[in-house]
Amino acid sequence: MTNGNRTDYFVHSLLRAHDWQHRPEFDWVCDWWRSSSRGSHPVQASRGIGVCALVGMGGAGKTAIAERFLNELLNVGQVSNVSSQSRETLEEHRKAPNSHESGYEDLPPPHSVFVYSFYDDDKPENFFRHRQIWLEGSQASVATIAESWKNPLSPSQLMPLIQRHQGLMILDGLEKVQESGARGGFGRLTSPSLRDLLNHIACGAARELSVLVTSRFPLTDLRDSQPRFFHTIAVDQIDVAAGGYIKEYGDGKLRS
Repeated sequence: MTNGNRTDYFVHSLLRAHDWQHRPEFDWVCDWWRSSSRGSHPVQASRGIGVCALVGMGGAGKTAIAERFLNELLNVGQVSNVSSQSRETLEEHRKAPNSHESGYEDLPPPHSVFVYSFYDDDKPENFFRHRQIWLEGSQASVATIAESWKNPLSPSQLMPLIQRHQGLMILDGLEKVQESGARGGFGRLTSPSLRDLLNHIACGAARELSVLVTSRFPLTDLRDSQPRFFHTIAVDQIDVAAGGYIKEYGDGKLRS
């Protein structure tokens, strides 16, 4: 696919670590993406297929890992975007100090990227609206986008688009739409449509679409059904010295 046909959509920005500390979990995400089966890491997969979940307690650095991974991918090739917000976000990524490391030049660029943070908007119906805009891509006119927002297609109607779409979705803060355990079902997704989407992708039904998720809770629905292309990477808590940057985010909230 040429750059001219490429569409990236950053609904929200990922919070950036001011002082990146290299993590083995970052390498495991990269290995999942590049389909490496070398080493003794927990990911043994085909090229970034399915769902990869970064799971760990708050402040462990999950969002920082996802943001760093995105930086590495964006440094590989040129990107055209569907909105000015996306362009501004990409420019911030490219201008970020120390935003690129050596040794990751072999990471294949995604055909397109979709970034959504449930920290910023935890309504699944809005996620699906934005995702429809991304799936419709560069062919969507302003009028079409407005219509998609007003009268969105159902998840089942979008399934044909999902099955043939190529790209990477990054979903940050999935715990916002998971059961906390207060009512039982710890880690289960509260949205049946979102649960079905992730299960569909993790089963390999959308072989060209990859999903990277961050969450404080295990993805219980997928863990129990054990789809072929579902992978969990446990993110260990970093020490106080290495993790001090987390508290330096602008809003003062601990969200990674």
